[in-house]
Amino acid sequence: MKFQNLIYATMVACAFSACSNDDDPNIPDPAQELDATLTVAFNAVGSNGSGLKSQTKSNAQGSEVGKIGIAVFNDGAMTNMATGALINYKERIANTVTDTTDCIDAKEGAVKVLVVVNPSENVFQGKTTLEGFKEAISAADLNSAQPLMASATISYNLKKGRNVASANSETVFPVADNRFTDNIKVFRNVANIDLESITLKPRADFATNAKLVVSKAFIMHYRSNVKVFGAATAWCPVVNDASDNIVSNSTGAEGIYTHSFSQDITGTNEVKVSAKDGEFFVYDNSSSTRIASVEKATALVIQGTYTYTASNGQTVTSKDAYWTVYINNNEVANNVTNDSGYTNLSHFGVLRNVKYVINATITGPGSDDPETPTGAASITSNIEIVPWGTVALNPDID
Repeated sequence: MKFQNLIYATMVACAFSACSNDDDPNIPDPAQELDATLTVAFNAVGSNGSGLKSQTKSNAQGSEVGKIGIAVFNDGAMTNMATGALINYKERIANTVTDTTDCIDAKEGAVKVLVVVNPSENVFQGKTTLEGFKEAISAADLNSAQPLMASATISYNLKKGRNVASANSETVFPVADNRFTDNIKVFRNVANIDLESITLKPRADFATNAKLVVSKAFIMHYRSNVKVFGAATAWCPVVNDASDNIVSNSTGAEGIYTHSFSQDITGTNEVKVSAKDGEFFVYDNSSSTRIASVEKATALVIQGTYTYTASNGQTVTSKDAYWTVYINNNEVANNVTNDSGYTNLSHFGVLRNVKYVINATITGPGSDDPETPTGAASITSNIEIVPWGTVALNPDID
C-alpha cells in the first residue's frame, strides 16, 4: 500500500508525549480518520522500578530507555485494511533514561499493539504488517545500558478519544475515555553473562604452589543477530540450535565479546571479577532440547597461564591455557526465576532477558584448545538465572 501523510490526524494531548503523527506518517492508505489515541506505560521486566515515568524507583542496569517505538496493527478496527496491517508506527527520543510512557494516534475498534524500546535505526523500514515487524532482524550493536527491548503482541479494543493502558492509571492519567489496567511488559532482547568470581581449588596432582594468572575472558559461539520479536511464545522464542549466524570467536579476538585483563588467582579463596572484565551481553541462543553440537552452544572461556610444582619438584607451566564453560547446556534444562508472570521458560543455552551468573572453580591446568577441552580440563560453574530472569552456574574446570 502507498504510504501517505496522515491528513486527518487527531491532535489529542498526552501526559508525556504528543500524539500528533506528523513525524511518522507510516500509515498504509488511511482512508478512515484516526479517532482514538492510546497512551501506554511500560516497564522492563527485571528492573526494580514501577515502570511509570513519574514513579520509577531505580534505573536498574540494562533498563535505560533511549528511544521508544510503538506500533498499532489492524485487528478489525479498519474495515478497509487487512488484519495485521500497520495502522500507525511512531518513534520518539525518550525524555529521560527512565521515561516509560508513550502515546500514538489509532482507530476505534480492535487493534494489536507492540512496544519497542531502543530500536535500531531503520529496523522496521518498509515493514507494513505485524508479521513484517515480527520478522525484523536486529543487527544493532549490543548496548548494556540501552539494550533493545520488546513487548508481546497486546490486543486492545479501543474507544473513541483517549485510551490509557497503565497501572494506577487514574492517578497517573486522570483524564481518559477508556482504561486498561496493566502496564505493558517489555523484555530485553539480549542475555547477560556475568563471570562473577574465580576460585582455585586444584586436584592434588596440580595443587602444590598452584597459581593462575588470568589474561582474558571471552564468549565463544555467539549469535551475530536475532529476531526482534519472539515467534514461538509470548515474548521469547526458544530458537532451534541451527548453525546459521553463529560466530566461533575461538581465539577471543572479537571486540565486545572479549575482555583482556590481568588477574592473579592463588590460594583457595574466591576471587571476585570486576563487571568491566567479567560481564558480557549476547543475543538469544537457546533451545528447547540440549544443544547436541557444542560448536553451536554459547560458551564462556577463561584464558590464562597456570603454574604448579610437580611431585619431582619441577615447576610446570601451562601457558595460555583455556577453561571453557558451555552455558546452561547440561543434561537438565534450567527454568527461569523471573518477575514477568510468564512460566514454562525452561530452556538450554542462553535465553533473552536472562542473566547467567557464573562462579567458576578451576581444578586443573586447563586445555590447549577452547573448542576441545581435554579430560584434564574441568570447570564447575553455578549458573544462576537472575531479576532479569536469572540462572546461576558454578562450574569446576580442570
